[in-house]
Amino acid sequence: MKTKFFLFFCFINFCLFSQVKETVVIKKSNYSLYRGVLSETKTWYLLIDSENGAYYLANLDRPNEGVYDWFVRFKDSQNIYKSFNGAAEGNVNNLYKTLHFKKENEPTDILNFYIENQSSDAIILTALSDGMVYCFQLQNQ
Repeated sequence: MKTKFFLFFCFINFCLFSQVKETVVIKKSNYSLYRGVLSETKTWYLLIDSENGAYYLANLDRPNEGVYDWFVRFKDSQNIYKSFNGAAEGNVNNLYKTLHFKKENEPTDILNFYIENQSSDAIILTALSDGMVYCFQLQNQ
């Protein structure tokens, strides 16, 4: 009797779990990573999350290969400049889009820029405070 019950239990488990399908979800990355072009900005990186409209800016002294993974891991850190402007704030004609970066742990330290997408692989940030121009080049991930 115990053997029949055990076999019946195994059969039920087999039927239930054999219907489970494993699926792998492949999601395209919505991040674009840019690196500063000028010698003064070679260690500055800009990560754009196109899905959430978020921009992240950090000064990182590390090999270029590990920067993307670092951003994905630490983009929610309080010690990184963030700008959550949707697609970047702009005027009525969207001619002058601006980004306002700030750190959560230093809310008074704000960096304000005009942003210009020169091409699909270059972004130019112009500081509102002094007019300095910073060029960023798209990096391979």
